[in-house]
Amino acid sequence: MLPRMANRILVAACCLHALPALAQQWQQLPSTQHPPLRTTHLAMALDPLRQRLVCIADTATALTPFGDQGQLTTFEWDGTRWLRRATGAPIVTEHERQALAFDPSRGRLLSIGRGDLLTSFDGAAWQTVAAAGERFSAPSLCFDPVRGVMIAVQDRSIFELQGNSWVQRATMPSGNHDTRACFDPSTGTLLIWGGWQPGLGHDNRTWSWNGTTVQQLPTANAPAGRVEHVLALDPATNQVVLAGGLVYGPTSGATELDSVHTWNGTDWVLQPNLPQPRHGAVAGAFGGRLHLFGGLDPAQPRAPELLQRTPGGNWIALPLPTAGGFAVHDPVRARTVSVDGTRTLEFDGFVWTDTGVSYPGAPLLGMTFHQSIGRTVAVDETGTVWRFEGTGWTSMASAPQPPARWSSGLTYDPVRQRTVLLGGAGGTLRNDLWEWDGTGWTQQPTPALAPAVYALGWDPLGQRLVAASSGAMFLHGPGGWQQAGGLSVPPVSSGLQLATTPNGLWLQGITFQPFSTNGDFSLRLVGDHLLPGATGSLDVQSSNGPLVYDQNRGQLVLHDTRNRRDGILTAMPATAPAIGSGCSSTTPPRLLAADLPQLGTGVITDLLDGAANQAAVLFADLSGTSVPIGGGCTQYLPNPFVLGVAPTGGSGFASFGFVVPAAVPLRGFVLHQQALVLHGGGAWLGFADLTGAVRLQLGD
Repeated sequence: MLPRMANRILVAACCLHALPALAQQWQQLPSTQHPPLRTTHLAMALDPLRQRLVCIADTATALTPFGDQGQLTTFEWDGTRWLRRATGAPIVTEHERQALAFDPSRGRLLSIGRGDLLTSFDGAAWQTVAAAGERFSAPSLCFDPVRGVMIAVQDRSIFELQGNSWVQRATMPSGNHDTRACFDPSTGTLLIWGGWQPGLGHDNRTWSWNGTTVQQLPTANAPAGRVEHVLALDPATNQVVLAGGLVYGPTSGATELDSVHTWNGTDWVLQPNLPQPRHGAVAGAFGGRLHLFGGLDPAQPRAPELLQRTPGGNWIALPLPTAGGFAVHDPVRARTVSVDGTRTLEFDGFVWTDTGVSYPGAPLLGMTFHQSIGRTVAVDETGTVWRFEGTGWTSMASAPQPPARWSSGLTYDPVRQRTVLLGGAGGTLRNDLWEWDGTGWTQQPTPALAPAVYALGWDPLGQRLVAASSGAMFLHGPGGWQQAGGLSVPPVSSGLQLATTPNGLWLQGITFQPFSTNGDFSLRLVGDHLLPGATGSLDVQSSNGPLVYDQNRGQLVLHDTRNRRDGILTAMPATAPAIGSGCSSTTPPRLLAADLPQLGTGVITDLLDGAANQAAVLFADLSGTSVPIGGGCTQYLPNPFVLGVAPTGGSGFASFGFVVPAAVPLRGFVLHQQALVLHGGGAWLGFADLTGAVRLQLGD
């Protein structure tokens, strides 16, 4: 960052007044941002003009009897991280599996899904091109560079896009659902493979389409037929890759596949397997390599990582560390500690890092920070306590200890300086109570609570233990455990979490509401009242993971293990609205934020529709204005300073980036941006075009 800008930011941060109390909402942190890990609701393709791998995902939270109906949310991979694009109002459509491909003739990404809408994305916003006359369901979409035409394959039909309408060009001899298609450079034709034939089962025949004729290609080593597989071109080898998928057996049910094959122009060749079986994944080229994302394998939690295929055919993961099922904040070491399998992870309030320390115990029952010994402790399902020293785990096994169990409530009582364990499941439901004093366990009298799975927490305002289960809450006072009759906890389907904060005990959970919006709820216990805690959610049911008060940021963080991401409860979310419009003798250039300006991340600002192969200059200012300066141009920055210079490239696209410090005092800081494109004959004084402005408010 430029020194002048850094000085201005620091001065502005010091001068910020106290922010007004605003409604709190969940905001996803950029460090674990990625498309939702859902099957059959993703599509991915490279935008070569902007060099971004674009992924569209259905973030619907509403279910209908006929499937999902929701919004297409846009994510982009820039080679380092995922950007969640603020692309205005997304297309709302009835869709199942989307299809996405770049159309060079339009300079746009095109998308089709279930229904008849054809939509396009120019890097700034989605637009409806047309109701294209055909209703699709799980289609395949690709561009034929030899004939310069976009092709869609649906069941037994092959369509070509002529203008804004689909024209059926050929019919396959037999109809397959979920057939995949990809352009094959080795033959200069469209390769079509796989799918399901009603009444006949999986199809493993290979077909080609040359614009005139559909032809079955003879193969000696055809892979087993399947559905929900990936068929994509690997730019490193210039071969079509078939990966993963799903096979339905007559008695065995569905089986996920990890097999990979390539097409050499005449036959299929077996390749190294995927790291894990998966179906419903998506793939696209980036940086000269094939990348694969998402998919589902019920036996394995899906990690939010991109898989990259090497020229040798192996797959390497581009990891995105996220929390495991349990996490707790360590105020001594200023870190949130989590265990994911055997990995020990730490979170500094902004990003996760893998410590390299292996957790040696049995699967975890829970974690707390034990203040009297100043250490993070983990309790495993055998009742053994493990103490984290920062460089390793130490077993604190002692006798007696709680019998083996899972799903128990676990918290720390700071008044009595005890880690408290309540109930859980272990063959049968339990209601026993145990306390660990830093050296050993002591069983306490069994409370008058029904055997159940309880969430356990500490109420700092009432100085008491709180136990909650689906539909009920219990408070521990001088007379023991009493049900709080006036406090109504919603019935939960899963994921009830409690967290201690300075302003009360928070509850987060999920209620199941079929054919309706998801039932995420946030509540705060103040005295004998449960108050609404937050608005909104993280797009999909997200409460299945640890809820932690992070003292580094002074905010509540939800480490969503179901979707492998983090969300922070904030009254100051980052925003980046566009202001005004640009000027040009042709098409005015546009300026927009590629992602939200969140603390501790890189901010990327994109310029679109600029004059090709020119220099673009990005200016910034701490305040904004609106002053006409001639030629139809408007100056939006009263005292601009240069923030960066970048070439526009052949498509008129340029990108600028700078880093937002991981500094909580910068919350609410505002920065305005506007760009100028040098252009002979430009609208402003005959040598430049101007964009509109972007108002960046730094936030969570």
